[in-house]
Order: sequence, then structure tokens, then C-alpha cells
Amino acid sequence: MFGEYILDVTRGELQGPDGLVPLEPRAFTLLAHMLEQSGRLVDKDELIAAVWADGSSRMPRSRPR
Repeated sequence: MFGEYILDVTRGELQGPDGLVPLEPRAFTLLAHMLEQSGRLVDKDELIAAVWADGSSRMPRSRPR
């Protein structure tokens, strides 16, 4: 649980105050990893290994707003 949100890793769902929050699988994995590592700095190499471990794609570039 973080704020008003609950991440259910068993069901693969993010529950918010207004119901389910749709997340793409990789975004869900990233969020789950960050929450598991709460309270410590997670570096880029660790994130890539944890979230992009399948090697199917490179880490996305940030999009301009």
C-alpha cells in the first residue's frame, strides 16, 4: 500500500481510490520493483535487470511533455 493505492502482485492489479488503475505489464513490473525496494536508491542497471530482464526491448526514453 502506498498512499491511497494498493498494488496486488498476486492478481497483477493496482487499486486506486476510484477503482482499478490500468497499467501495461512492464509498468506494473517497474512499480512493483520500486515498491519492493522502498527506502533505498535503485540504480538504472538494477532496474534494467529487474524490469527488462527478458531483453525484449531497451529501456524507453522519456517523452517530452
